[in-house]
Amino acid sequence: MIVGGAQDLVPEVIHNLEEIRVPVLENATQSEVDAYFAAAMRRPLSHHWEGFPGGESFREFHARVTTALESVLAHYSVRREAAEEFTVWTAPARGHTLRVAIVAHGGTNAVILAHLLGVDPVPWEWCRFETPLAAISNISLRSVSDHGYVWSLQRFGWRAEL
Repeated sequence: MIVGGAQDLVPEVIHNLEEIRVPVLENATQSEVDAYFAAAMRRPLSHHWEGFPGGESFREFHARVTTALESVLAHYSVRREAAEEFTVWTAPARGHTLRVAIVAHGGTNAVILAHLLGVDPVPWEWCRFETPLAAISNISLRSVSDHGYVWSLQRFGWRAEL
């Protein structure tokens, strides 16, 4: 695997970081998938919280991804907490040097970015944080006070020229 290969790192598959689950599309052709998503996008906005017809709701997807993400970060002693009216993250000393790579699909990546940046969720995250295929986004922990860190978007949707 390219990510982590230089350091002989073995990737860990975290199934709860998979894309929004839409089982009705498992055996669909590309034209059927395109027609399905086009029809789904024409629904009233309030229906988008339900997810895509025949799939998991957006709220379930968001909870699944953010819970898995916070579990990964907790392994490195990085945790979200409230400080006054703000959400900050606690981390061990020099937490800003932590390096974790998460490779996922666009919807999952968008939920992760919105969650870490403290952006309220919407059921079309993948449109709000849309990146090209095989793109990289970098975020870093930045100290805002003695009370914790916030996540700072350093690079969004970067792609090396192939």
